[in-house]
Amino acid sequence: MFKTRLRKVYLILFVIILLVIVTTLIDNQKHLYGNDIESIKRVITSLEGYENEWVEVLEIMDRGDNRIVGLLLNNDPGYIIFQKNSEGNYKWITIQKSTGYTIDSYVVPLAQENSSEELLYMIVTNWENEVANLKLTINETVIEREFQPGEPSVTLIEFPEVDNESYEIHKEFFDVNGQELKF
Repeated sequence: MFKTRLRKVYLILFVIILLVIVTTLIDNQKHLYGNDIESIKRVITSLEGYENEWVEVLEIMDRGDNRIVGLLLNNDPGYIIFQKNSEGNYKWITIQKSTGYTIDSYVVPLAQENSSEELLYMIVTNWENEVANLKLTINETVIEREFQPGEPSVTLIEFPEVDNESYEIHKEFFDVNGQELKF
């Protein structure tokens, strides 16, 4: 009789421990966050359409509660944005990739605490990039940036302040000899 009770106690303990382990594993699989390079890669490859992507994180930039990650997906330029939640973890918000380009630019909207939105201009280059210089005109403001051809990079540019929240963007790319490149 004592052995039977002991077996029941052991069985109940085993079931409780098993439930705790299974619940923990399931809970960890549901919540992927972009807290570090490896977890960022896991988030990306867990997304539909990105399961088989080779991910190279180029740069991680934190701005307020936003985390912007410039990256290459199978050597194609792209980015992913995370937002910090109340527990301090970075939750995936959006991802974008430009297939077949060696350089691409994005207008990146970031949510702010006061419900406004900050706009950044982001340029991502890959290993095959031939661009050495960029001349970017946003409305009347001219911004120039240099790049190292053949080196992946991420560049963030803040949008200039305007009165009417309207932007006109013009970009020109140049090679190391100063010749304009057309894309």
